[in-house]
Amino acid sequence: MGTITKGLIGKEDLAIQVTEGYPTETFDRTSSAGGTNTITKSPNIYKYLPGEVNARYYGDNTTSHATLSAAITAQGSNTRTIVLEPGTWTLTSALTIPSNIILKPLPGAVLDRVTFNLTINKLAPTGPFYWIDDTDSGTFALSAAATDWVYAEWFGVNTTPGTTDMTDAITSAINTNRHVRLLDTKYGHTGGLSVNNFGQIFEGSGKNDTISSDVSGTRLVKLSGTTDDLTQTGDYSIVRNLTIDNNSLGGDGLYVTSHYSTTSNINIVNQGATGYSLHSYSGNIANFDSISGYNMKVDTTLYSNFRHIWMVGGIGGYVLHVTACEKLTFDFFGFENSLDDVSIYVDTSYNVDFNGVKFESLTKYTDALIKVMTACRGINFKGVALGDTGDQDQELFILDGCFDISIRDLDIKDNAAAAVTAGRNMVVLKDTPRGIIIENVWIKVQNTFNFITASGTVGNNVYISNVVYQTGIGTNVWDTNRVTSINSNLLQTFGATGDAYIFINNSGNVNTNNLSSGDSITLIHCNNFTDAGGIACKIQQGLISSYQTVASHASLSALPNVGDVFYVTGTVNITSIGPVRAGREMTLLFAGILDVTHGNNLVLAGAANFTTAAGSTIRLLCNGTNWYEVSRSTNS
Repeated sequence: MGTITKGLIGKEDLAIQVTEGYPTETFDRTSSAGGTNTITKSPNIYKYLPGEVNARYYGDNTTSHATLSAAITAQGSNTRTIVLEPGTWTLTSALTIPSNIILKPLPGAVLDRVTFNLTINKLAPTGPFYWIDDTDSGTFALSAAATDWVYAEWFGVNTTPGTTDMTDAITSAINTNRHVRLLDTKYGHTGGLSVNNFGQIFEGSGKNDTISSDVSGTRLVKLSGTTDDLTQTGDYSIVRNLTIDNNSLGGDGLYVTSHYSTTSNINIVNQGATGYSLHSYSGNIANFDSISGYNMKVDTTLYSNFRHIWMVGGIGGYVLHVTACEKLTFDFFGFENSLDDVSIYVDTSYNVDFNGVKFESLTKYTDALIKVMTACRGINFKGVALGDTGDQDQELFILDGCFDISIRDLDIKDNAAAAVTAGRNMVVLKDTPRGIIIENVWIKVQNTFNFITASGTVGNNVYISNVVYQTGIGTNVWDTNRVTSINSNLLQTFGATGDAYIFINNSGNVNTNNLSSGDSITLIHCNNFTDAGGIACKIQQGLISSYQTVASHASLSALPNVGDVFYVTGTVNITSIGPVRAGREMTLLFAGILDVTHGNNLVLAGAANFTTAAGSTIRLLCNGTNWYEVSRSTNS
């Protein structure tokens, strides 16, 4: 027998198992007697990091509760990472893994709680694979130190994305009270998903690019049921970056009741007819950004902001319904393809601002484009663009019993205004709306009957400024009390009695049709005036063009109620002039020879009659009853 020399051994001297985990691989070795021995390979220690131990080296060496408990006990107070090998680790009693133990499940390892409570205080970074069976009663808890984020895939296998029911898995992920991250895939569910924890983030990998896209991003697909798809009830919570597919089953796509929350980058598709794509209810100081869908309702919501919202309608009812709300802001809101009663319907709400509203590719709506109802106040529209519409049956704006309403910077394209059925109105005031401001309106082509009119009790205090049309304007009727119109070219025709009207820098003709003698009209730098009604209104002059022609008459009672220069034709002597408001002055320019006779209500200078010639003038001042001569000139 030769000499035996002792020395160190290395890894080349060992048969090492290829896979990680408890050693099970074997090899055959020839014995000293010439036979064969089956030997178990050494564990692959290179698969573990320093401080990691395999749970199966303890207890009965199986994937059991006893093995895991023995592994935990063996570490004492030392900080260790305990690795769970593939296999089902079934609990037989409640288990709390202490904070010095970091649990590291490997793909294929499943912790089955059965009905026992399980608490994990620390968790190694774990990918999106199934490792926890949370389907039974009892609780599964991850401490704040365990992890910030969880995956729905931890709690279930998404075998066929969009078809496999992942409701329980997603719910279990939410119930950990950790942030939930969804993958770039589809998740089938049966509704009732609820982000209900304080400050929790529920996020996908991104929403689909378009309202019908099916190619990328996280997509929640409802498989059955009519409950709301996803609710956001946790205060300070965040829901973002996903598509909600209602599958036309009904219920709200996204229902939000939280305070101080954020909802962003959401796309709701295939919305059923019995719910809203987005429904905000009873939340305060919430923020919504970059959301698209079919329709939405904002109900009993306060101090909240909605930005970059796009709704396509087509379900019926209201595309946007705002009710019982206060201090809301809508910035950059778009509507498209509406087949609905009303695009924007606001009722019993206060201090709501719409900034940048776009209506595009609208088809027929059956009531009004925008409707502001009773008990609303402080509703403001700024930057409204209307274009590419189909035939419309009703008015563009209806303001019903509301007050302190403003419509500013309204741009109506030719195909939008012209598509409105002839005889319909641009703005309708109903049941005494008051404090209405409409300014900076551009109408390229209008086919409507009136720009503004009233239905029922007329409105009060209407301010119109910078309303300009290009062509095709209809008859505009002012059925309101106390109207002020500045810098407009609208026709000013009155359809009912009123109180006071002020027109400044208006190039459209003003017609006194249907006004009463108690009404007051102020015209400052206006283009023209037609006294179609022949009514003695109180009129302050100041027309740009106020030169009119009248025929001579003994009483000259048919003198127009506005104007300060009249060209008198004919030769009939004038013995009186019908009285008008006190303070009115006018100049008569004569075409020929006649006598203006002192007497009756004509008080001429020196009690001397005035015999005219072609080109003669006389200027008179009325005190409400008599006319007093100011000056005369023969100019013949």
